[in-house]
Amino acid sequence: TVTSSQPTRSGYSFIGWNSMADGSGTTSAATSTFTMPANDVTVYAIWSINAYTVYYNMNGGTGSINPQPGTYGTNVTVSSTAPTRTGFTFSGWNTLPDGTGSDHTGSGSLTIPSNNLTLYAKWTAIQYSISYNANGGSGAPSGANYNYGQSVTVSSTTPSRAGYTFTGWNTRCDGTGTSYAAADAFTMGATSVELCAQWSAVSYQLIYDGNGG
Repeated sequence: TVTSSQPTRSGYSFIGWNSMADGSGTTSAATSTFTMPANDVTVYAIWSINAYTVYYNMNGGTGSINPQPGTYGTNVTVSSTAPTRTGFTFSGWNTLPDGTGSDHTGSGSLTIPSNNLTLYAKWTAIQYSISYNANGGSGAPSGANYNYGQSVTVSSTTPSRAGYTFTGWNTRCDGTGTSYAAADAFTMGATSVELCAQWSAVSYQLIYDGNGG
């Protein structure tokens, strides 16, 4: 009785035993029986190579790439189609979502492993600038660059302007945009931002002195 134990081989499926190593002899299935001849008998494991699929995950981006089938150990060409994501630059593919796995580039060669494989898009955040405009005053704080989606705290540095009181910042110099106070927080969008100082004119009195009259 042929053994029911099955050997294993990475990337292959066991399909039975054969009297020839190339599978051209007599095939015997597990637990089948045969009559023992007058000599030792070697039966060889017969293997069928497995097919696996490479999948693409946009990992927060947009786009669609068809899965790529292939057999174990063969090479496929990584898709050259680049997904898109607001505020980020596509920087290739990786075998792990956090980018700590193996990197693969578009149009590069990939050897099919002994399992289905998902490639995740890698993203690099684009930096945008925050700048400050004293808008007629002086002493505007220095600007800085921030990643898309990063939390930004508005500078607490106060500019000055003779005859005016500083009232805050606005995304438009005429005050028709979004207003921010010092130390306010906002999330960096996909564009650079200029914050303009807003001013309120100080009222002074004109006094008349009769000077003896």
